[in-house]
Amino acid sequence: SRGTAREDPPMRLSLLLALALWLGLAVGPAGGQSCSTLAPEDPALPTVTTTGAAPGTIVYSNFDSPDFFVTYVVEYDDDASFSHLAAISDAHLVNYTLKSGDADLVLVGGRPRAGRYVFTKTLSFTQRWQFPSSYAMINGRTYYIRNFKIRVSCSPPIQRRSNPVPTAPAQIISSGVPSAPRAMSVNITSGSSVSVGWGSSLDSGDGTPTGETISYLLTYTPPVPGVSQPITVTSGLTSPLTSLAAGTIYSVNVTARNSVGVSVPASRLLRPVRPPAAHAAGAVRLVVNPMNKSTLQGNLEWYFEWDEPADAGFGVPAGNGLSIAEYRFYAELAGTNLTTPRPVNVSTRQYAVTAPLQPSDPFGGLPNATTGISYSLASRNLQEAEPLGYFSRFGAASQGTFVVAKPVQLQLVFSPACAPFCPDGSNGTQVVTPNISAGTHEELAQCSSTPPPCSAVV
Repeated sequence: SRGTAREDPPMRLSLLLALALWLGLAVGPAGGQSCSTLAPEDPALPTVTTTGAAPGTIVYSNFDSPDFFVTYVVEYDDDASFSHLAAISDAHLVNYTLKSGDADLVLVGGRPRAGRYVFTKTLSFTQRWQFPSSYAMINGRTYYIRNFKIRVSCSPPIQRRSNPVPTAPAQIISSGVPSAPRAMSVNITSGSSVSVGWGSSLDSGDGTPTGETISYLLTYTPPVPGVSQPITVTSGLTSPLTSLAAGTIYSVNVTARNSVGVSVPASRLLRPVRPPAAHAAGAVRLVVNPMNKSTLQGNLEWYFEWDEPADAGFGVPAGNGLSIAEYRFYAELAGTNLTTPRPVNVSTRQYAVTAPLQPSDPFGGLPNATTGISYSLASRNLQEAEPLGYFSRFGAASQGTFVVAKPVQLQLVFSPACAPFCPDGSNGTQVVTPNISAGTHEELAQCSSTPPPCSAVV
């Protein structure tokens, strides 16, 4: 009928018989009687292995015991005499029946060299544990393993424990995951490609650098669309990363993998950078007569100035850990090869045009003449090695020629106050031409006692 489960009578009978057997054997002995469940020993010895275990642990397979009232204690030590484990007095046996898991750990360098593992029987005939539960064993170290049973209801107390029984095998060399790869390095080759390197694991999983076969797994975030991860490296200690975005900060992890599992990662940050872009038109200027002097000398004062590149290495000006460290500047009179680098201040971004680059008369003494000066300017950016990876390159140079016209000589025309006034303005007119020194003037003619005649009749 609906909702009724069918049960095979033979199967039900078998389960009842098994349960009766367990219950019968698990009944505690009368006072003063020895505990037959502790001796003789169970017919099959427990076994241990590290193959396929969680990293750095031992898998322990219990023998088939039907007794639910027995506590099992596994002891392990890197000394065959188990000297690192203090003996358990009869009075303290009950403490082990009240807990499960790790007990009496003896650590060296934060990892166990000896300890006990406590558990009780479950419904399964064969049980498996991985221990220690909170620590990794020491790779490559030989551990000796034995176990015994406790039942506190037995009397006298001396009969509450069995004799220690070695496991099969009685000793095992611990193996686990490799140690983490050592310090990572990065070589930024372009704005989209880098090469990541790392040091080999000192422990391949058996306590030696090369005893186990290791491969390395490289992952990074943010991911690049269309590029699969992890990148597996079976030979060498470097791996290229391509299709990256300049200016994006990536977090890169490298782990070591052997037959047991994967190590903890070695990690670092990196940021791809490209060389600076060339200066755009208008970003480099030749400033003539910067003080706005009204003399010829003022027009002979020139200097170059320029802005920082608008693209310092990833589409934006310098900043956020990327700087402009150097400018490579050339300047010559037009028509001369640009072969002489000119020293410039990276902070002021200026270069004063002085002799011998500028002759004493750059216009050759000719009226209404012009002169030209050519330049070439390139920038070198810098990203320090830490925390994002070293990069420093010169970018493409911007080039150009500036043409400077000879200025018109300034003349001042006026009539001295002492001269009679003529309607046409000719009477007493004076012309002053300032010399090449700013702030001075030619000496004015003195008023005469007889004013000159007017050029036109009043």
